[in-house]
Amino acid sequence: MPRSTSKTLKTRNRTGRDASPNSRGSSSRERRLKRLNVLYKISNILTTTQRSETVLKMILREVVKLTQATSASLILIDREAGVLNIEIADNIDPVAARRLKLRIGEGVTGWVAAKGKPLLVGDVRSSRHYVKIKAGVRSELAVPLIIGDEVIGVINVDSNRCDAFTDGDLDMLTAMAAQSGKILQASRLYEENRLKAERLAALFEIAAAIVSEPLLEDVLRRVADEVRKLVEAQVCSIMLLDEKRNELEINAVSGEVARGYIERKSIPVDGNVIGRVIQTRKPLYIPDVRKARGYRLAKVAQASGLCSLLCVPMVFLDRPIGVLNIYSDSPRRFAPDVINLMTTLAGHSAVAIVNAKRSERIIRSEELLRESEKFQLLGMMSSEIAHEIRNPLSILTMLVHALRGDEGLTRESRTDLGVMDSKLRDMNRIVDQVLDFSRSHQLEMSEVDVNQLVEDVFTLARFKASSIGCRVRKRLRESLPSVMGDPGQIEQAVLNLALNGLESMRRTGGALLLSTGIIKRKGGGQWVVIRVRDEGCGIPAEKVREIYAPYFSMNERGTGLGLFITQRIVTRHNGEMKVTSARGKGTKFEIRLPVQIQTEASEAKVATSKTER
Repeated sequence: MPRSTSKTLKTRNRTGRDASPNSRGSSSRERRLKRLNVLYKISNILTTTQRSETVLKMILREVVKLTQATSASLILIDREAGVLNIEIADNIDPVAARRLKLRIGEGVTGWVAAKGKPLLVGDVRSSRHYVKIKAGVRSELAVPLIIGDEVIGVINVDSNRCDAFTDGDLDMLTAMAAQSGKILQASRLYEENRLKAERLAALFEIAAAIVSEPLLEDVLRRVADEVRKLVEAQVCSIMLLDEKRNELEINAVSGEVARGYIERKSIPVDGNVIGRVIQTRKPLYIPDVRKARGYRLAKVAQASGLCSLLCVPMVFLDRPIGVLNIYSDSPRRFAPDVINLMTTLAGHSAVAIVNAKRSERIIRSEELLRESEKFQLLGMMSSEIAHEIRNPLSILTMLVHALRGDEGLTRESRTDLGVMDSKLRDMNRIVDQVLDFSRSHQLEMSEVDVNQLVEDVFTLARFKASSIGCRVRKRLRESLPSVMGDPGQIEQAVLNLALNGLESMRRTGGALLLSTGIIKRKGGGQWVVIRVRDEGCGIPAEKVREIYAPYFSMNERGTGLGLFITQRIVTRHNGEMKVTSARGKGTKFEIRLPVQIQTEASEAKVATSKTER
């Protein structure tokens, strides 16, 4: 047996090939020269800065020239689907290449992908591995693409001639596969880093966008839309937790989905597969929701063409507030980096949702405060009118009683005076009712933690500030003594000053500073001071004396009652208000509340009741 033939047989046994020996003279100088020439060209190709796809196409083209193959392809393994996909092809119809799906282990390329070994088939008609894909193929050569210890694909060449490929072709194709594997590895790393960078940039953009949205509805819609685009999902939905009813409410949906999904409105946490995300606070992956037990929307998912589902909990300060749902329209396994990205985004979204809820709360508080101001002023006006009416009523009552004592009156006149006396009593009763209704309620006195109260106002004002492009800062003195007062009333007074300060900076922007401190009182004792300083337009010197009058306002949107009521609240607490302002330099208000010893608490209540009378 010739030496070359013996070598070929030995190689074939080592690689698992089932072809007959090729006797075309693979060791000839001409073939070796061609291979060296191709290797030289490929080495030049590898040093170029062109895209990996372009480089691989060029390598594949040189391989076809050298081996005189009819066609060639570079095939990658889709582990998730268990199939082989043709990524690059030479002399193969692109449409047919996209449609061709061989399972791992099926055909020559499938065997190579499964075993990680090369395979040379001299005559496919006698091979147990060959699966007929196209007519005319007689011989085939396939080598694995390996990165590290993982087989990621196959390089395959075929020919319309029997025994078209030699051991030299196999060695050269193996070398090319090694080089191609390096290119693919570099490309994969580059693509992974690029994707991570893009996702990270998108994450920051989304986080900045959703945090800037002041309204809850806009935040939810923005999150759902951006997440669906970022991970290329079919549908993204957001469910928020209703803790009282222990249900998840569907608040936002992005993507095409059946009507029944939106109409469902809510699902229970208990006994529902999505509810487990709330209970465990961990992401949940469902390969196919149409077959999952405990998934309450299986029929709707089937009607919507939904398949795989990734549920990510939305957690704020270790408390779950909702679930982010990501659906695909075909089987999909979400990579760990995607799950980590979604978990991070869900955390940002949770903060934005809580901020939006608080923002809506501050808006409602502001509206209620304005309405409260109107009602308080209405009560005061009613009281003043009632007092003015009571005096003439008293005079009329006295006159009626005097006239009824006149013995010269006729029966008809006495009857008329009796009716008048009855109606005057009715009017007096109505006046008393108005006075009772308009009389200020008794203050609910207790020890007030002023720093905590200012913290609460800071939280409320911060979200109002973000909606108009302003900032809120705080500087609280430690070890601040408590004061006696009505916490709700004092908070209303401080909040009113904070909202006025923010409103003065609506056009110019700036910062609002909330601070606390202690100063000495004249005559002994101490004041606890709450300061509210803005960087707004300021108050003209000639207007400072008018600011506490009802209906005075420098803001066209204001009622002119806020400072009037604020001063009244402070006065009822035996406190003082001070203001320092300059036009164009901002305004600083001080609320001074007395630090009272325990024995003064009853005196404060007595003083309050006197003020009310």
